[in-house]
Amino acid sequence: MISWHRDNESHNAGQNCLGCHRSDGSGEGNFTTAGTVYKPDQTRVYTNVTVKIYHTEKMEQPVERIEVDGKGNFYTTTPVDWEAGLWVSVTSENESRKTPQVVTDGSCQ
Repeated sequence: MISWHRDNESHNAGQNCLGCHRSDGSGEGNFTTAGTVYKPDQTRVYTNVTVKIYHTEKMEQPVERIEVDGKGNFYTTTPVDWEAGLWVSVTSENESRKTPQVVTDGSCQ
């Protein structure tokens, strides 16, 4: 299960998706990575962009690409190993933004 551009079936933007979408949770699917992407003003969601996850800060060869849906949410059930820390970027046709430090958890609120 993975999100895709223009889909509008996700819900609860800004909340911890992994709180429900886990093996013992009430949500459909056991998400390994999920969240909501906001524009720089932190009030409007960023829709139909792509989240890319990398092993290094150089951001070469993403280990995972997840499309953000039409509601600004993204999710995947694909295994992602966050333990050592990963770098994350959000990419659109016009820009790319990256996290300022490594991320160690797939719950990206």
